[in-house]
Amino acid sequence: MQIRCFWALILLTAISSYAAAQQPSYQQLQSLYDDSLKQLAQSQDRKNDLAGENERLKARVAELEAQLVQLPRIQTADVGFYLRHYQSWKAFIRRYPALLDRFVAYMNQAVPVRESVGEGLFDPDWPFSSITTDSTTLPAGEIR
Repeated sequence: MQIRCFWALILLTAISSYAAAQQPSYQQLQSLYDDSLKQLAQSQDRKNDLAGENERLKARVAELEAQLVQLPRIQTADVGFYLRHYQSWKAFIRRYPALLDRFVAYMNQAVPVRESVGEGLFDPDWPFSSITTDSTTLPAGEIR
């Protein structure tokens, strides 16, 4: 039992001397304190930035919600516009059935495809093709 107390006392002494050697100095504690203050200030600044961004996002969400409320009205108005005109078209065609036949024939015909878009619009021999060689052309300088 005495030996156990002896070893416990030695162990306790070693631990306390090690702990005393590890105590930080005043300068180390001051630098740790200053670093902690800087980190706290940075975190407060970041918190304020995030709060401002949160307010901007809340305003954007409110704006989008307002647009979302108006969206069904716009879509309904577009559908109503389309349906009114379609109903008018149907009433018009019921009144003029011959026009419907002509319209269907027009829609069923093939669209002509041109070989060249500029065909007939551009004359490559233009300055010379406009000169006529018939007898009605007067020589230069002659006036009638």
